[in-house]
Parts: sequence; C-alpha cells; structure tokens
Amino acid sequence: MSRDVESYRPVVDELEAQLEQLARCRAPRDGDPVVPVSCSGVWCFYPWRNTLVHVLPKELHRELRFDRNHYAITTAEQDRLTGLSIALPG
Repeated sequence: MSRDVESYRPVVDELEAQLEQLARCRAPRDGDPVVPVSCSGVWCFYPWRNTLVHVLPKELHRELRFDRNHYAITTAEQDRLTGLSIALPG
C-alpha cells in the first residue's frame, strides 16, 4: 500500500541541512569555496514513531558522519570499523 508523504506525521526533512554540512566538510578551511552538493536524498520510515525522515543517501551520510575522524584514522580503518559489531553488557 502506497501512502503520500503528507500522510505521515511528523515528516522531518533533514536533507538541506545535511547537504550544507557535507559541503562545509569538503571545504573546511576559511576562504575555501563551499561547493553546493546536490542529491535527491532518501526517505526513511521509523514505524515506532510513524515518522518519515528525508536524509542523505547511505554513502554521503557515511562521508558526513565519518568526517570528524578524517585525520584520526584512515579510510581503510573506517571501512574495517564499519563492519564491526559492538556489544554492551548491562
């Protein structure tokens, strides 16, 4: 069954803010031109909240979230860590 975006409550559109953050992380120094990034994004549905969220596609979202580790660990190390699972006892 297909539903219109408007039928979900709430609808959270984070795409524009994430695109701005991604552009800034690609040109981090003052004075560097911030090249706008464009994409249509993806919609994720969270059924427990009946919420539809508009976000970056997986690879761009990963680039944005891992940017803070850019100088701390290599891309190969980030790829290896992405595949790991963490268990927290408690």
